[in-house]
Amino acid sequence: MCRPEQPYRQAHFDEVCGRFGDPRVLAKYDTVFIDSITVAGRLCFQWCRGQPEAHSEKTGKPDVRGAYGLHGREMIGWLTHLQHTRGKNVWFVGILDEKLDDFHRKVFVPQIDGSKTGLELSDATTHLLLPYGNPPIFAGAWS
Repeated sequence: MCRPEQPYRQAHFDEVCGRFGDPRVLAKYDTVFIDSITVAGRLCFQWCRGQPEAHSEKTGKPDVRGAYGLHGREMIGWLTHLQHTRGKNVWFVGILDEKLDDFHRKVFVPQIDGSKTGLELSDATTHLLLPYGNPPIFAGAWS
């Protein structure tokens, strides 16, 4: 359950509308284009590092594990919110890292700070476009 002052609650919505105006002006757009999820992840992690949760209660020193935990929760919350945006196409652009899986096959994974967001990104998206071959052929859909 969210507290009233947290993002995506009525108080936050009212504050954003007061700052940026009537949200109905966005109705003319069919697509939300996020360039890039990699940078959004970096900005989110930077914010998380400054939160009380990212510091030891006993010593007050930075706790990277706490920052990464908060980062994962915040990014998944953001993606879930975007996933439920009705009547809009949501596109993410991001950097892909080429890695080898357990069977030494080449796989591409999103480059996002922390592991939680990259692992759960497929749960929040319908299609994934990846470059394959030379020249690249874009293909792929989550099943």
